[in-house]
Amino acid sequence: MEKWCSEHAITIEDIANIEKDSKLPFNELEGKTILITGGTGQIGSALAKTLLYTIDKKRLNSKIYITSRSEDKFRRVFSKQLEKNCPIYFTNYKLEHEIPEKEHYDYVIHTASITDSLSFIQKPCETILINILGTKNILDYACKNNSNVVYISSMEVYGKTPTELVQEDTVGTLDHFALRSSYSESKRCSELLCKSYFSEKNVNVKILRPTLTFGTALDDSDNRIYAQLIRSIINKTDIILHTEGKTTRDYLYIYDAVHAIISVLLLGEPGEAYNISNEETYCSILDMAKLAKSIEPSIKIIFDLDKNISKRYSPEIKIKLDNSKINSINDFNKNSLLDIFKKAITLTQSKSTC
Repeated sequence: MEKWCSEHAITIEDIANIEKDSKLPFNELEGKTILITGGTGQIGSALAKTLLYTIDKKRLNSKIYITSRSEDKFRRVFSKQLEKNCPIYFTNYKLEHEIPEKEHYDYVIHTASITDSLSFIQKPCETILINILGTKNILDYACKNNSNVVYISSMEVYGKTPTELVQEDTVGTLDHFALRSSYSESKRCSELLCKSYFSEKNVNVKILRPTLTFGTALDDSDNRIYAQLIRSIINKTDIILHTEGKTTRDYLYIYDAVHAIISVLLLGEPGEAYNISNEETYCSILDMAKLAKSIEPSIKIIFDLDKNISKRYSPEIKIKLDNSKINSINDFNKNSLLDIFKKAITLTQSKSTC
């Protein structure tokens, strides 16, 4: 595999598989400018690298702009691409403000959001306002500039559902008075904003609802369940569960999420929402912990059911996203849960030795 921008061979192979998907009309990106909010996060950075690789291989005259709270982080995340003079640029636009008119963006892919559960409880005001105001400002810009928008929502908008298998029109319940619902409820409201701007102002906006997504090298600040399990495997330390691990859902590899985002961007219907997961990964958190233990048998699974810690986590749910709708526009092969873990472990270990 060619060594594009000195990225790891695993990453290049994943990116190349997307670029080679003949169902995706990448030619529509010719001469276009794309803004990715939250572009230094896991999904945003993987998406940007995939688009840059595609621009390079297909010789498209396109540009990528990235929003991030930190220009230093932008330069770290995309250091290899910047060294190769890839058409990627930093903008210090803050989600709470209107998008400056100095650059025209043909496409806006909105991935930015507070994502750690502790912040949902400790900073619920910021969580709500960043989600809602950020989405409003992007939709206002799209309305004025005839831009296309993809809004990255979350499977958490469903809350507790009446059935395990969930389609896009399934309606679940959320405790709107629980601080942790600051994330889920503001994502719901942002989706309604998207639908409203489509209906009332004819904004070309599409919504993607991914399940929990991972698979790149771990960020030191990431403390979600998959990150805890991967660190336990790498460091050979016991797995500590602060719930009974009964929540059951499916998962998704980061570059499968990117594949879905680009599919919705280029093939999806405006005003529509699309689930995305790998239905074959459906398992409980305890089952996933057991998978981690099977990779590193020396570790143990220990339960620490401290109520003060447990309240940070979502209420117990069983939710499997129905992928029929997105599969109808582009049905591509997805990584298994074991493969996701193996890739994340390899990439994290490779990062630590660089």
